[in-house]
Amino acid sequence: TLQLLLKHKKVVLRQTAVGINTKMKQKLILLLLLIISILTIVLSEFIFNDTIEFFSYGSELGEIFSNLSLAYISSYIFYLLVVVAKENKDKKKCL
Repeated sequence: TLQLLLKHKKVVLRQTAVGINTKMKQKLILLLLLIISILTIVLSEFIFNDTIEFFSYGSELGEIFSNLSLAYISSYIFYLLVVVAKENKDKKKCL
């Protein structure tokens, strides 16, 4: 029974390590998308604002990407306020 208990603990620890690794990857992807969104807004609103269009409806396409980037940034802020704050609060309760 002691061997079974030790095997079970090893499996649980491996699953926890895999879960943490996956969670870190998800957070890294979300942060990378946030950086891309900020760069998209800066490029479209400040740098490429006065350039001529290379193809028709290029300005509208830029506005769409800019608006989607703004929406992603606002959803990331919501994620920080709701999900990450709750995780930190739960961690403090456990300690």
